[in-house]
Amino acid sequence: MKNPFKNVSKKVIVCPSCQTKSRVPIRPNKTLEVCCPSCQTKFHIQFKNPLMDFFTWYKGKGLIYNLKSFGHRYKLLAFSTRLKIFIIGFVLIYTIIGSLTMTKSKKNHPKTNESAEQTNPYSVEI
Repeated sequence: MKNPFKNVSKKVIVCPSCQTKSRVPIRPNKTLEVCCPSCQTKFHIQFKNPLMDFFTWYKGKGLIYNLKSFGHRYKLLAFSTRLKIFIIGFVLIYTIIGSLTMTKSKKNHPKTNESAEQTNPYSVEI
């Protein structure tokens, strides 16, 4: 029986010279020198997580520099990726604000005992 997860850690790449497809192992944050089996051209590939590059914080630089750099990297992203980040950020902020207002409203309105009688100021006992 074949292992269905055998090729999960491999990626198909295309030779830049002859367009021959080859499978190479995925090695995150490493640079691999690949030799094309057809034309013997050597080239380098690198598997980078784009989000790691996007959220890079430059140590030793100021807050303003890092925020400007973040804005510049955001503009370089594809529209669909920017839309996804915007939606995730919106949902995250909405959730945080919603939870803060819920805790604030619970502090202002203490729990009432439902079994206690509630008096109506307009009722008259006979």
